[in-house]
Amino acid sequence: MAATVADFDGDGYTDIFVTNDRSFNFLFHNDGRGHFQEIAFEAGVAAPANGNPPSAMGTDAQDFDGDGRPDLVYTALRDETFPLYRNQGREFADVGSATRLAVLTRPMAGWGVVWADLDNDGWKDLVTARGDVLSVSGAHGARAREPLSWFRNGAGTGGRRFSAESFPGAPMALYRGVVAADFDNDGCLDVVATSLQEAARVFRNPCATGQHWLKVDVRVLGARVRVDGQWRHVTSAVGYAASYAGPLHFGVGEKKSVEVEVFWPGGGAKRLAEVPVDQVLVVRP
Repeated sequence: MAATVADFDGDGYTDIFVTNDRSFNFLFHNDGRGHFQEIAFEAGVAAPANGNPPSAMGTDAQDFDGDGRPDLVYTALRDETFPLYRNQGREFADVGSATRLAVLTRPMAGWGVVWADLDNDGWKDLVTARGDVLSVSGAHGARAREPLSWFRNGAGTGGRRFSAESFPGAPMALYRGVVAADFDNDGCLDVVATSLQEAARVFRNPCATGQHWLKVDVRVLGARVRVDGQWRHVTSAVGYAASYAGPLHFGVGEKKSVEVEVFWPGGGAKRLAEVPVDQVLVVRP
């Protein structure tokens, strides 16, 4: 159904995670010698902790807890929850229950999903595009349309607990793809979502928090970027039926300057100290 690409084990080579609808997921480990090995069971991401493969849909991989390792999330259908896996180095831990994401998402059907710091507090939130596979003209058609969802990663919990926030201005629809980007260059991530039988919608973030931000324009696939204690990696794959090719967005809260370090695929790094915030920082090899 979807794929995301990241260096999950930190060996310098990008791996591939693939979601499979109602069958076990794949994790293809890149051995650096031109071959991949499928290791989803060994790594703990073939299925959730209960061992039952759900209707896995869209997926996204970024570091949501600030330990430098890309974590995994994917959406599924109603009563299956949206599984969340914390990267522990060589294997993953299912933390959906511990972070409350499982209980929050159990009544939902999801497709697109993206890690995005909507409130610029320095912690990546989750935005999901929702909509069931039910026919809108059938007996249960009223349940098919769902809203977008925003799951806030609280700054005080450090990736340990999510809360469900309302997503203003998003009507009920058969949402599928979702991407977050700063379309109006005001420093806050906006959201664009596609849906069946309707035009795409753009939702402007009112940017009311007054928090600071930094966008790092690297444009090299596979590069890893650290802004103080936050990490992101460059990828064009986002969620379900969507892609993104813009700069990496970091919310930095009340900070006025940050340290930036870029690690290039294949080796080499560039470090910049005392970088002023609220700007687009262009970094090239």
